[in-house]
Order: sequence, then C-alpha cells, then structure tokens
Amino acid sequence: MLKKNVLEMGTSSIWNDNCEYDSMVDKDCRCDYEGKGGTIGQLKSVMSNIMCHITDEAIHETYKSTRPFIVCRSGHSGIQRYSRPGPVII
Repeated sequence: MLKKNVLEMGTSSIWNDNCEYDSMVDKDCRCDYEGKGGTIGQLKSVMSNIMCHITDEAIHETYKSTRPFIVCRSGHSGIQRYSRPGPVII
C-alpha cells in the first residue's frame, strides 16, 4: 500500500511516524516475525527498524536510481543501515 498510495504519487521521501508502541493495549498479540514468532510486546523495540526496512525496499523498487529519504523518530540499534551516503561530487 505504501507504493500505491504514496510512492507512485511521485514522492520518494517517507516519514515513518507511528513508531511508538508503548500505548498498545494487546501486547500479547502474536506476530509471525520471519517465521520465528513472538508477541508484539516482545518485538516493539524493532518495529521501527522493520518499518524503515520495508520503506527502503519499496522506494528502491519504485525508484531504482533514487536515494531514499526516510525519517524515523524512534529507531533501535541498527537503524543506521538505512542511512546511505550521497554521491561524491568532486
């Protein structure tokens, strides 16, 4: 839905702003999480990273040669992998 409703409308910049999961009511809700399973309460710390990963993939699929611009306010360890350096201009 990200590609259809946002990216294909002409933008390549995404702000993932629903990254705080502290107010979840059902923290025992089951998730597949790459076939390993778990509850949303256990996985909430990596949810923002997963969102950025999916966003990064969607931008690259939609705009093959565009550098993604992804904003996320609550990244977990490893979120920096979605930060790519720009082209070197000499």
